Amino acid sequence: MTYVCRCLIVLFVVVVLASCAYFPTEQSQVPEVSPLQPPQRTQLSSLMKYHRQLQKKTEQELSKEYSEVRKRFLYKRNDKNRARYTLLLSLPNTSFHNLTDALHLLNEWPQKTNLSADSDSFRVLLVLLLKEQQYLMIQKRNLSQKLKDEEARSESLQKQVDDIKDMEKRLLRRNPS
Repeated sequence: MTYVCRCLIVLFVVVVLASCAYFPTEQSQVPEVSPLQPPQRTQLSSLMKYHRQLQKKTEQELSKEYSEVRKRFLYKRNDKNRARYTLLLSLPNTSFHNLTDALHLLNEWPQKTNLSADSDSFRVLLVLLLKEQQYLMIQKRNLSQKLKDEEARSESLQKQVDDIKDMEKRLLRRNPS
């Protein structure tokens, strides 16, 4: 009987442990950032949070932010300042928008820096997106120039057609028959 009791107790313990593993305990909805979380993860998170804040700012606030971040970057060229400066340079429709400088900062990121896989992947993605944006801007510029050339050509042809019409009218006035 003792053998049967032991088996039942072991079976009971196994069932209790299995059910505890199956039914999760109640957790809070907001994930807590543990002090053991790698700093690289929080770097990328804070960078994305900074980008969201930039989206909410006015042109005047962005210009002020750009000046401050630029000064900080020129004074201390650390990863955080480089990333923020690059994000500001890549913002479209701003007076300080400069894809060439942003790409240079991303491509020339110091090799001695230990970026997390997430941060490095983000850097590579941003480089690809900025290159694509730069390519599209060049294409837009080329197409705009072609359009201007075609408009000038069209105006020239229209002037020739109008001149020919004027000549016909003058000829018809001279020879009414």
